[in-house]
Amino acid sequence: MNRVARRRALQFSVTALTLAMAGCASVPGAPPTGLEHSVTGRFSVSAQVNGHSDNGAGRFRLTTAGPTLTLDLSTPLGTTLARLERDAQGVRLTAPRDNGAMTTMQGLDPEALLQEAFGWAIPVDGLADWVVGRPAPASAAQVQRDAAGNVRTIEQSGWTIEIQERFAGPSGTPRRLLATRPASGPAPSLSLRLVLDEPGTSTQ
Repeated sequence: MNRVARRRALQFSVTALTLAMAGCASVPGAPPTGLEHSVTGRFSVSAQVNGHSDNGAGRFRLTTAGPTLTLDLSTPLGTTLARLERDAQGVRLTAPRDNGAMTTMQGLDPEALLQEAFGWAIPVDGLADWVVGRPAPASAAQVQRDAAGNVRTIEQSGWTIEIQERFAGPSGTPRRLLATRPASGPAPSLSLRLVLDEPGTSTQ
């Protein structure tokens, strides 16, 4: 099964998501960042691939607890599209094959598994921090703040993350985010929008 076939098989929603983020440097098999939280919301993603645009949308749930991280992707109606699980032992990606049957792949790096399965990937480690409004600690980042001192833009690992709206109230955590990455070599340009259902919180 080649990458083009996988992309087409998932194109109605999964294609475009699982899938928007390649590039956060991390230690294979290591816990993501020590965050403990669970966030849910909607995603939409667009990728420029070989001169044409692939688009998709759906729902996501990102859960981190100690050394584990789980990313669930589903259609807008709740049908499972893919699950990525990461812990100290490694990474497991469960996603449909061309015939619709679910299969599980194992490895040490989440972005590498997503790249192999779909032809593109998402910055899993960075995402866990970005959704609570801060850069991931594993790599250098440039941060711009607004007049109130809140993080407005994060540039990290080739991605630019814009916090476009925050929840009202004491939390003030991001509600709408736009993450973009320009094309680089064979990797397509990607645009990922996230809208969270509830404020994200975290502990370390």
